[in-house]
Amino acid sequence: AYVFALEKKFEAVEAHLKKSIDFAKNGEALYLLTLVSLRKKDKSGAKRYAEMASAVDPNDSKGIMAKIEVMLASRQERQANSLIKKALAKNPKSCDLLITSAKVSWFLSKDDDVRTSSEKVVGLCPEMEMAYFYLGMVAHRFMEKKQAKKYFKLYKKFGGEESLIPKGY
Repeated sequence: AYVFALEKKFEAVEAHLKKSIDFAKNGEALYLLTLVSLRKKDKSGAKRYAEMASAVDPNDSKGIMAKIEVMLASRQERQANSLIKKALAKNPKSCDLLITSAKVSWFLSKDDDVRTSSEKVVGLCPEMEMAYFYLGMVAHRFMEKKQAKKYFKLYKKFGGEESLIPKGY
């Protein structure tokens, strides 16, 4: 499924996930199906998969992340922020939840919160590329080009998608 996703073959990702596992009982698969549906501009399908992911285990990070992705796609940043804060209160060392917090904070233009969450992820899970991406984006926003370049280099090193990096890095 990941290979198909890298090739941007989202219908193939969806078909593969549905065939390969009992996706209705797998929070991670449902999270990925949520993302695929959003890429296909299918918000109702994404919402359905997010609800299913949350139903598998309401405290599982993948179900929470799926719900937040749908909220962000629906321009419900404040609700997403409320949900991620509640989730982090229960599980403050979850790298998945911390990076989701950075993403929500980015949507809300809360740069200090983006930086704080991303730095926590780097300390706990240094191989998680999105932490470097968000740190790079904050540095870029503040025109700290040298710092941004350093973070984007680490983002690429850990497998980050180069097309997301702003031009000039």
